[in-house]
Amino acid sequence: MKESLKGLVSLVIEYNILNKDKKAWGAFPFLAFVQIEGDTIGNTAMVTFELASPILEAVKHPNMYANLDLLILHELCDCKYAYLLYQVLKDYINL
Repeated sequence: MKESLKGLVSLVIEYNILNKDKKAWGAFPFLAFVQIEGDTIGNTAMVTFELASPILEAVKHPNMYANLDLLILHELCDCKYAYLLYQVLKDYINL
């Protein structure tokens, strides 16, 4: 569990990678803070974490995201390129 949480702390998220927002580009870590308390081998442990503030701000603006149909995504899960193409096309459907 520790290693996967370390991976989330070191995971860097870039935004505006498609240049849809010409105002800004940036990057931030997925988790700003993580702590494990207790025995992590076979027993109960408490995991405390804090999301980076840009993630919390992004959640407040749902118009940044495309609404994706989970049934369609499930059908496309075997092909990562079809999955990614669906996401991009769904985002630009009204243009």
